[in-house]
Amino acid sequence: MEIKKKFSTQKLVLTAIMTSLVIVFQVVGMFPVSTFAAAFALIPIIVGAILLGPYIGAWLGFIFSIVALLTPSTWGFLTIDPFATIVIVLLKGTACGYVSGLAYKLLTRVNEIFATFIAAFVCPVVNTGIFILGGIMFLTDDLAILTDGKYEGLNGAATWLWGLAAINFVLEFSLCVFIAPVIKKIIDIYKDRKYKKKHHKHHHHHHDEDADK
Repeated sequence: MEIKKKFSTQKLVLTAIMTSLVIVFQVVGMFPVSTFAAAFALIPIIVGAILLGPYIGAWLGFIFSIVALLTPSTWGFLTIDPFATIVIVLLKGTACGYVSGLAYKLLTRVNEIFATFIAAFVCPVVNTGIFILGGIMFLTDDLAILTDGKYEGLNGAATWLWGLAAINFVLEFSLCVFIAPVIKKIIDIYKDRKYKKKHHKHHHHHHDEDADK
């Protein structure tokens, strides 16, 4: 019971740290000079999703989405179609965290390094993919207003949305894949510490039993 309680507390603390990092990177990313910082917000989502599972990944992605809705770049969409914007933004963030955690959970049995790379790889892909697909589905009718008549129809929507997302996607994708070995190292340290604590407690328990005898 005590071990379970301690683990739950540890999980809660880690979730709080990752949540704070997501918010900090997103807020810093609001400033024009720091587009790169916004891409960094996906890193704590991936780390949290891998260490704590898909549901915590989804939570971190949800927080990522909430902050994204408050950023100036989203305000234009919100004034034209608030419902579609909220649905797309919440879905893309929550899904990218969940899918990242799920990918790791399913593939870690095969190979941990491979699972880490795939978890890092799918996060920006899902984030941008849902933004473009959601935009095509929900925002095509508002395209003339959103683009001052420059784009129209499905092809126009796809071209315009990719134009908006491309730089950010390339940044996010490159960063996540490049930093995957670092994420793997963090996971190894975390798991090693957890194992040592558990092993130490188990050894201590046996030592106490021997003393009683």
